[in-house]
Amino acid sequence: MVACRLTVPEAAVSEPQEPYVWDRVDDTEDPDEMVTVQQDLERWPVVRAYRERMRELVGGGRALDVGAGPGGETTYVGVDNSMAMARRAYDRGRVAVVADAGRLPFAAGSFDAVRADRVLQHVPDPDTALAEATRVVRPGGRLVFADPDQSTLTIEAEPVGVRSGAALVAEVVAFRRRSIRNPDLAGRLAGRLTALGLVDVVSDAYRLVLTDPALAFGVTGWGELIEAAGRITAAERAAWEAALHGPFRYEVSYVVTAARRAG
Repeated sequence: MVACRLTVPEAAVSEPQEPYVWDRVDDTEDPDEMVTVQQDLERWPVVRAYRERMRELVGGGRALDVGAGPGGETTYVGVDNSMAMARRAYDRGRVAVVADAGRLPFAAGSFDAVRADRVLQHVPDPDTALAEATRVVRPGGRLVFADPDQSTLTIEAEPVGVRSGAALVAEVVAFRRRSIRNPDLAGRLAGRLTALGLVDVVSDAYRLVLTDPALAFGVTGWGELIEAAGRITAAERAAWEAALHGPFRYEVSYVVTAARRAG
């Protein structure tokens, strides 16, 4: 595994606070905002870096982008279960198909490669999504996936005036991990692909480092949600939110995993 550390530019990006929303964008209160969040992420250096690696692994030929979002990769056929995402992709000149990762509307062996960027972490049934991706790629074709591995998430902050600051920060980290449907799948995906009979499995890790809480996926609003869930007190929430004005560091690894269908 090749490790790479990158930081992000000074531009605010937030995420919806309700867990498990990215697989049902069109049912949320503001789908267009979620589209914009995804489009903004395309400009982050860490995203550009690991996407370049994904392009190298995909190679040439006809490729399918599962969970294509707003269509940043215009050379691939895109499929997304969100009409809002597909509409934005189409407006950007992208071939966009509305369909679910677990039921791809393509014949077996239709593509030379299949890729999915930040998709498997959100799907309700990743095994079905992996099976479908394998089905539509030709024998000898490549499958390439990228997701953050939330088991690698660390947050550094200095809450004071309440219980152990480390324990409070650990509660915040645990909240983030609970808010993702498949939080650590990225770190286990290489083994899963091998078990499925895929070959030539490789992984690369890219470390995202944030020092501005405004960039950290809505972290400034997490205290309210954790308190509402009864996991911290009002005083602990206040201490956490005050800590966001002091030294802060958020790190997580994005893992790119690729494999080839035998044959």
